[in-house]
Amino acid sequence: MAEQRTRIRRASPNDSGADAEAPQQSSGFRDQVSAYGDLAREVYADCKKGAEAQREINARRNTSAE
Repeated sequence: MAEQRTRIRRASPNDSGADAEAPQQSSGFRDQVSAYGDLAREVYADCKKGAEAQREINARRNTSAE
């Protein structure tokens, strides 16, 4: 039973919370995180293009209303 006990450690102010004895993440996990990062960059780029298009539409409306 002693092997199944959870090791409790005191956190320091500069501690990231990661356990030094934690196993390394698999490459599949890193690939998945990388894919989510790529997706986030694509979504951000699409949103930026949409915002630029909306500003252009608003500018046209303002000049045509004058």
